[in-house]
Amino acid sequence: MRRLPLAVLLIVSCALPLASGCGDDESPSKPPVGTDPLPDAGIPDGGAPDAGPGDTVAPAVLSSTPAEGTTGLYPVEVYYRTSGQAGLSERKVLTLQFSEPMDTVLTQAPLLNLTDTSAEPRTVEGTWSTDGQQLTLPILQPEEGGPALEENTSYAVDLKGFRDVAGNRLDAVHPVLGDGRLDFTTGPNDLLLNHACGHTLVDTILPVSASATPTGTVPRMDQTHKYYEVTAPMESGAYSGYTRMRLPPETSYILYLDHEVPVSLSTFADNEPVESSSEAVPPACQGITHRVRFTTPDSPELRVHFIPPGAKLRAILEESF
Repeated sequence: MRRLPLAVLLIVSCALPLASGCGDDESPSKPPVGTDPLPDAGIPDGGAPDAGPGDTVAPAVLSSTPAEGTTGLYPVEVYYRTSGQAGLSERKVLTLQFSEPMDTVLTQAPLLNLTDTSAEPRTVEGTWSTDGQQLTLPILQPEEGGPALEENTSYAVDLKGFRDVAGNRLDAVHPVLGDGRLDFTTGPNDLLLNHACGHTLVDTILPVSASATPTGTVPRMDQTHKYYEVTAPMESGAYSGYTRMRLPPETSYILYLDHEVPVSLSTFADNEPVESSSEAVPPACQGITHRVRFTTPDSPELRVHFIPPGAKLRAILEESF
């Protein structure tokens, strides 16, 4: 059994654990900020539509998400589960587009762990689109706990059991899949990113009105595990605003943002630049798209300058590890 690093235990201590697949998480005391339930697939009540006479053409998979042979796939998506016991949970949603209407009575596919060959196959329950040509396969957290998909692991979804409305089995040699299975490999799982995603789904938003000038009364936004909404004033035809942070010295932080925003940091006392880096993040949730990394200097009171494309942006500050 792998020993959890101290930093992961610290994340858990802020009282935002992700729920396991068995649904034993607590519902929040307020309505969630946002949810992302899977859409109603519109499965026909009568099962598969009638087949035309003499159909002997095998159906094929035309496209999939992820694509066949994908590597580095982010292994989880954090979402707010509304079915069963509501709460934060993880999943990974796969989609497949077929060449013709399929038998919608068949909805299950085995998920194989190709890295750990001793692992039992998991059954994934899918839903069909109204026309019977698109299958949505949400991979949920296992009932015994753990992520929806393990990091740095090769998987295959076996699709050979599906057939069209005439009963023709899937074309297992079609060039899109080649062997009748959707193969992909996951990349690293970022636990701190997943944790920050949880804040975007259940936290109360803390409004901050950024200052138009770098001096004077500049509002603070330096609490970790908080979901800020920053409103920037317009100056000379562009949005621009300042906030400040009072943080421990020589400590690494990540500022998560809901869209790409130019951000610069400097010391508040003497306006010395503080080195930072910005990058896009993996698709762990809808509420976070970018992050800014920085380390506080010896003079840890900082000025933060945002130049957002619009009047508002949302942010979460977390201590890095």
